[in-house]
Amino acid sequence: IQLDSGNLLDLSRKARTVMDRAGLKHAKIFAMGNLNETKVAALEKAKAPIDIYAGTTEILTPTDAPTIELVYKMSEIIRRGKAYPKMKLSLEKKSWPGRKEVFRLEKNGRYFKDIIGLADEKVKGKKLLAPIFKNGRLVYKLPGLKSIGDYYRSELKKFDPRLFSVTKQFSYKVAVSKKLSELARRTRKRIEAVHCDEDEPLV
Repeated sequence: IQLDSGNLLDLSRKARTVMDRAGLKHAKIFAMGNLNETKVAALEKAKAPIDIYAGTTEILTPTDAPTIELVYKMSEIIRRGKAYPKMKLSLEKKSWPGRKEVFRLEKNGRYFKDIIGLADEKVKGKKLLAPIFKNGRLVYKLPGLKSIGDYYRSELKKFDPRLFSVTKQFSYKVAVSKKLSELARRTRKRIEAVHCDEDEPLV
């Protein structure tokens, strides 16, 4: 059955009692109605007999920030076979130059830090980025739904459980590599000197 309004804790308890008495212990209770992670956590703490939660509006469209801006920024130009780094310097839209990679570090079976570096950089850790399309063609073998689910569950176990708390803050370290930081410093210097030297390639 589906509960989409009212006191979900009270209604779910009453519904569970009625169905159990009728021999319908196999029946599931599906709850929705402007649910978010805080409301679900409260229902779980109260041991509401709800089997499935549907979080839509307040999760997909946060009430405090109903929109999110995503902007593509050029990070590199290939000209006559040479690569030139590009970056945005404005405070609210600052970007990092060059082709990048994200490296995830693991210790004792747990992820503890991500490092944003350059694509050709040698950093210990698992690379997270992979090409999906090249020149308009699919170059990635798409996994099946079961594989996706298995991968998600196995990866979830590698993170500190405190990261998923809805009531307490817990930080996960994300750093920028020395090589990327140095490239950003050199690129900024060239931009601030008016324009990037057309004859100086990315090193």
